[in-house]
Amino acid sequence: MQKSLIALSRHTLLALSLGLALTVTTTACFADTPKKSAEIPRKSNISSVKSAPLRSAKDEMSEHMDDLRLLMVKLYYANPELLRKISEVTPEEFAAWAFEGPFGWKFDAIQQAQGLDALALAFQEGYQRDRVLPLVTGLQTMLVTAYGGETEYRFIKAAEPQQLYRCARNIELVGQKLASAQDASGQRLFSLGDAASQAQIQQTLNSIIKRTLSYAEQLAANNGKAINHQTIEQQNFIPLN
Repeated sequence: MQKSLIALSRHTLLALSLGLALTVTTTACFADTPKKSAEIPRKSNISSVKSAPLRSAKDEMSEHMDDLRLLMVKLYYANPELLRKISEVTPEEFAAWAFEGPFGWKFDAIQQAQGLDALALAFQEGYQRDRVLPLVTGLQTMLVTAYGGETEYRFIKAAEPQQLYRCARNIELVGQKLASAQDASGQRLFSLGDAASQAQIQQTLNSIIKRTLSYAEQLAANNGKAINHQTIEQQNFIPLN
C-alpha cells in the first residue's frame, strides 16, 4: 500500500509540474561502439521484398512504440540531469506517463511541438530544458505521420513509400546528432552512457530504421513505385512531404 501511494504521489507531482498537458550512418555516430550501422541502402532490392506479406501500419507502430519507450528510458538513465529538469520520478515512471497518458503527444513543456519541430528543439543549441522529451516526441509523431496516421492507433490514409524513406533518413540523422551535437562551449548535448548503453541505443535506432525502410520498400514494390534516394545535406532533417 505504501509503495502504491509513493508511486501515485510521484505521478501526481509529475502531472502538477508539467501542467497536465505538458524527435544511421550510426557507426560513425556511436564512435565508442564498434557495431555495424544500419546505413540506408542507396538502391531498392524490389525482388527481395515482393514476396513478403505487408503488415498493418498499426502493427508496425506498436513495435516502434516499444523501441521508442526503451530509447526514452535509456536516454534518461544516461542523462539524469535532463529528467531532473522536469520531474523527480524514475525514467520508467516518466516513460509510462508520456506513453500512456492522455496527452496525444502534445506537451506544454515543449510548446506542443511535434515532428521535425520537436526534433529541432531537442538539438537546439541554446535550449535549456529537457531534450529527451522533444526528441522522443519528434520521433513518435514523425513516424505516425509517415505511416499515414492521426495517432499510433488510428490510420486514416495509406502510407507513402517516399515519406517512410525520408522518415528513416531523419532517424539516421538523429543517431548522428545524438553522438556528436555540441553546444557553443563544446559540451555534448546528450550523453549516451557507458558502452553497453551506447550499444543498446544504437541497436534501438537501427531497429526503427530497418523496420521503417523495409515497410517503404514493400509498399513501393507492391504499388510499382520507385523510391527517390536522397542525401542529407548540412545535417538538416528532410521534410516528409
